[in-house]
Amino acid sequence: MCRLELGWAGPDLPAVEYPSEAGAGLCPRGSALGELVGSPRRIRRAIVGGAEVKYSEAVSAAAERMCGGATVLIDGNLPLEEIAAAAEIISAWEGVRLCCVISPEDEQMLLGVEASGATYLADEDLVGCDGFVVVGDAFAANPRCARGVLDALAKHRRAPLVVIDGGGGVTGKYATLRIACRPGGEADALASEQVSSAVEGCRKLGVIISAEPGRGAIWRRAGYLAGKLAVAHGGGVSAQTVGANALAALRLREQLGLISTAKAITSSMGGGMAVPAMLPIVAIGVDIVGMLGWPEMDVPVAAAALPNRTTESANIVLPVALACETGGSFGQAGTRSVKTSAIIAPPAGVPTASELLGQLTSAAGVNVPQWSGKLPPTERIS
Repeated sequence: MCRLELGWAGPDLPAVEYPSEAGAGLCPRGSALGELVGSPRRIRRAIVGGAEVKYSEAVSAAAERMCGGATVLIDGNLPLEEIAAAAEIISAWEGVRLCCVISPEDEQMLLGVEASGATYLADEDLVGCDGFVVVGDAFAANPRCARGVLDALAKHRRAPLVVIDGGGGVTGKYATLRIACRPGGEADALASEQVSSAVEGCRKLGVIISAEPGRGAIWRRAGYLAGKLAVAHGGGVSAQTVGANALAALRLREQLGLISTAKAITSSMGGGMAVPAMLPIVAIGVDIVGMLGWPEMDVPVAAAALPNRTTESANIVLPVALACETGGSFGQAGTRSVKTSAIIAPPAGVPTASELLGQLTSAAGVNVPQWSGKLPPTERIS
């Protein structure tokens, strides 16, 4: 999608090059991916107490920390097969629970849209809409979404484009009506008479919503109102999330009975931030300290591809593959599931998240079941 070109700076050191074809360009996500693959800061070896050790020693030390019970956090951007396999592995380990982490604002927004009953729109569906309401800076989040909207406006020259963006992003430049609101006021703006009047004549309304970081609680209401507005005008919702697999991961989490991020953190903190942690947190591919901004949070074991605030605070640090280095199924805008191969293999000896969990359970003396290969259906959350 982003026309990345892969080269090599060494036998096990990939390098991403910009497209040589004129006009190909890269979207923001593609640019970010290019910086991750082959980064010189890549974590390739195990560290305990600030010193490099044998990988097997670090895995044994991590497993020992988990034997009395632990909460394992894995990235919701992983392929659905990785999440399902991790859930089966953890189910065999008594006292250890699994949490599939989705950014709080995306999680709340998607729960609201799910409850609204609205149809989800893929990027290619947007060109068929005769009006739009855009919440947040959706064009910056997804340039393909912007293309669909602009093509629709060229087709329906009188189509309204209502923009609600407390952050004042680039999407507002294209608005036929910009609703003034402060950060945190998006839900109230959606429910206003201004919006309903502007889209009154629309027969297929596209509501595009992108949750801004922070203020997670208001986004569930905003997602619900966005869905109801779309349903009332024969249209649907295009939910733009930080994680491309966020909706599918949220649905799979419900199907597998995994605990939420909020429950994982509050129970591990003993019910409050002032209480010492009761269950150790093992963060695999999740910068939970950076996400929550809690500098005193205790995360004894962290696995990551690149250094972050969580690995900086952890006593045991292990390498793990990036999501793009793991092939599998990904949900696409709530409309379908696609299966992709890995863009590139992870560095030699670096495991995927489920492989790392299998190594930890084996080191703890737990009988690790072979993954059944079953992928639960990602049905809409009721």
